[in-house]
Amino acid sequence: MATQLSELPGSPHPAVSVILPVLNEEKHLESAVLSILSQDYRGEFEVILAVAPSRDRTEEIAHKLARENSQIKIVASPTGKTAAGLNLALAASHSPVVVRVDGHSDRKSTRLNSSHANISYAVFCLKKK
Repeated sequence: MATQLSELPGSPHPAVSVILPVLNEEKHLESAVLSILSQDYRGEFEVILAVAPSRDRTEEIAHKLARENSQIKIVASPTGKTAAGLNLALAASHSPVVVRVDGHSDRKSTRLNSSHANISYAVFCLKKK
């Protein structure tokens, strides 16, 4: 079966998985995720939330967001360690390009931009199949 153009890392708009390890992000999680979803990126993308056991409403908010938008996936991150959450989210991702974002990011610091055919985030990598 042929690989879709959007799946190729060198394509103008490769598929992207945006991964967020989240712990105690009640105040910022919804705005961070909505900021990601509001991007004008023309390629396919998914948002994967690695939800750690929080002392606030982070898990409740994450599940609400996932129910409202099929692009959002939830993975449990039982240890609460950032690296473990990132690994779990990475394992659940389906895209050749993976972007790591903090749970308290905003639109200014998290940008998928189609008009310039670039991906502009603090950290991104190509995922091996």
